[in-house]
Amino acid sequence: RIPHFDKIAHFSLYFLLSIALCGWLWLGRVPVLKQAFLVLVLLMGYSAIEEWSQQFSLGRKSDVYDWLADVSGFTLGCVLMWSLIQFGPRTLRVTEAKSSKVSS
Repeated sequence: RIPHFDKIAHFSLYFLLSIALCGWLWLGRVPVLKQAFLVLVLLMGYSAIEEWSQQFSLGRKSDVYDWLADVSGFTLGCVLMWSLIQFGPRTLRVTEAKSSKVSS
């Protein structure tokens, strides 16, 4: 048995979920700071509700450390996507600049 495997799983799943959501919003031409805000607020609320609701399931319990692993995972995922868009290949930056002009 791997120690703290559930925390690793929480972190990893929310990390991947935030990358998918940021990528989807980026393809929809949502500006990068708006993306990060939307994803962070959405996933923070979703993960909090998910953890809170576990207390009503048999054999489950709410754990603030699971929620912190979720928050850490999706925050790092958003930072990674923001970094890729801002400092990654030129094609990402050009697309982001065009989407900012369109939404202005």
